Amino acid sequence: MYEAVSRRGIDTTADKASMPAQHARYMAGLKCALRRWPFHAILSVGGPGSALHFSVEQFQGDAMFSHVAVGTNDLKQAKTFYDAVLGAIGYGEGVLRAKGDYVYVSDTSIFIVTPPVNGQAATPANGGTVGFQCQSVEHVEAWHAAGIANGGVSVEDPPGVRQTPAGKLYLAYMRDPDGNKLCALHRMAT
Repeated sequence: MYEAVSRRGIDTTADKASMPAQHARYMAGLKCALRRWPFHAILSVGGPGSALHFSVEQFQGDAMFSHVAVGTNDLKQAKTFYDAVLGAIGYGEGVLRAKGDYVYVSDTSIFIVTPPVNGQAATPANGGTVGFQCQSVEHVEAWHAAGIANGGVSVEDPPGVRQTPAGKLYLAYMRDPDGNKLCALHRMAT
């Protein structure tokens, strides 16, 4: 068995010999993506239940975070919500790991939706916001619409342009079904 992770999620198949051509291309793409990540990733290969492990050995490039995790009290609802909002901005569906959380992968980081490891109820961070970079105003709008359609609640001002010290930004804010505050951001040309 092997597992591989990329922007599309974790991919598991019986053995490399039975890997179809599409998986071979997928694995080649994974190798390229891993070279761009700001950390060194180690793939665990083993029997059933093997998991993906990351080792942060050295930082390169300009990515600040290796991962962001938010807690949930309803993993099924959270997956539906995040599949929709992250799908609206170009990411694949979350993949269930053996430890019982969902992982969404980009070229530079990982977003994780998980029940709290301490067994307590998940609560949103007071003053915390998770921001997602978007390629266009249309992506911000699609992200927001997908979230509202899947149990999110719009907060703050409606999606739109904000003038900030960092320049013009197109922003949308909402809370996920567990109350975590999220933002979609597109940096506009000046």
